[in-house]
Order: sequence, then C-alpha cells, then structure tokens
Amino acid sequence: MDIPEAAEQFNAKMKDNRPNCDDAGMARGILADPLYQRGVPIAKAICVAIYGRVLPRED
Repeated sequence: MDIPEAAEQFNAKMKDNRPNCDDAGMARGILADPLYQRGVPIAKAICVAIYGRVLPRED
C-alpha cells in the first residue's frame, strides 16, 4: 500500500471518529501534497507551451 492510499483509508475511517476533533487532519495534509505535486509537471508543460519557459512565481 502506498502513502496516498493509506492516507485515504485513514481519512475515511477517522474523519468522523470524534465530534469536535480532527483526527484525520494529518491524512488530508498528506493527501493534499501528493495530489498537488502530481499536477506540477503538467502545469510546467502548459506554461512552456504558452510562454516558452516556466515563469517565476512572482510573474
């Protein structure tokens, strides 16, 4: 089992575990980072196709 799959399972089991507690918060954070990172190469390719280069963040 890879990390995103384990985090998905943990989030599904723990998100409603206790009222007023965020037992699955860390799992959601782990999921957010790999999901974001998967899109980075595609976004860079689009940027290169449009602008001919990867723009600096401040542009």
